Amino acid sequence: MELGLAKNEVKLPPYTAEWKTEFNRVKQQVIKVKRLEEDRIHHIGSTAINDMPAIIGIILGVDDITKVDKAIIIELQSIGFPSSRKTR
Repeated sequence: MELGLAKNEVKLPPYTAEWKTEFNRVKQQVIKVKRLEEDRIHHIGSTAINDMPAIIGIILGVDDITKVDKAIIIELQSIGFPSSRKTR
């Protein structure tokens, strides 16, 4: 399963049980790259609900948003997260 969409692209695919598997795969990558505690990474949004068409949502918890820097963004990009124009 591939995460992310092209810029200005919106897709709402039908539900698949693969979303939970894909979330867990990405979660393990984030834990490895960022050394975040497992309870800081959550599967959110409509893909966390069985039988609902949606786009997978993942949220990462941090203690202090002011300490999220460009290095963190680059590390997440290294495991497949899309680039963002808004980096600190």
